[in-house]
Amino acid sequence: EKPKGLPRAEIAKRCAEEWNVVAAKYGLPMVDLDRPLSQARVSACVARLVEFSKEKKVDAMLEVWQKALAMVERSKFLLGQTTDWKADFNFVCQPKSFAKLIEGGYGNGAHGRLKLAEDHGAELDAALERARQMDKQC
Repeated sequence: EKPKGLPRAEIAKRCAEEWNVVAAKYGLPMVDLDRPLSQARVSACVARLVEFSKEKKVDAMLEVWQKALAMVERSKFLLGQTTDWKADFNFVCQPKSFAKLIEGGYGNGAHGRLKLAEDHGAELDAALERARQMDKQC
């Protein structure tokens, strides 16, 4: 399903800009915004937002992204505080990674899962089930 509002590339660019704010704060790899994002990055980013947002409107999709970034900020693993590895934009935009992030699977704690569930309820459950089904098909 297509998002309503901005072009897909602009939505992904906004997400990359917000990622870079978090990346700069925690020393994560930043996205080079001096050139356009690749089609693969745009597609991956927007697909996750469409999959997990309640509405296919830009504001709702960006809200999902902001919540995902907040969960990244709460994860010692993704921030590289438990290993030498650190998450990057591409990792977060992968289907399995994004679903696990939203589910709180990166050590984000139950409080992160509960808040997201309050806000997105059945839509989140349905999206997570779709992600699990896609994972079984791979």
